[in-house]
Amino acid sequence: MDVLISIDYEVSGDGTGDPRQQIIKPTDDILRLMEKLGLVATFFIEVEELKAFQKWRPRIFSAIKQQLDCIVAQGHEIALHLHPQWRNAMFSARDKTFRLSPSRSWIMGADDEGQAL
Repeated sequence: MDVLISIDYEVSGDGTGDPRQQIIKPTDDILRLMEKLGLVATFFIEVEELKAFQKWRPRIFSAIKQQLDCIVAQGHEIALHLHPQWRNAMFSARDKTFRLSPSRSWIMGADDEGQAL
């Protein structure tokens, strides 16, 4: 029997959590377990979230990129995952949180609700 394993690699909630606790540490734990058991998975990466970290939290982005490189090196697959609310996310340097866009009208670059994927 074949078993397919997929993992959403993203910050949960409203964008106010600590990515080290929500993504990096749990994924490290999962990777160690999967290596021990000889398993591979597909990791669905939230690309707009990743772009937001790259722009506003470069240290977090660097840590995530390093982990993604490790995921690939261990033979896992990386796939695209989208949450449109990250597209127009705003970062507050004062309290180090993201304000997510309420709009979900775009998909893959569609800027008006009449366009579809």
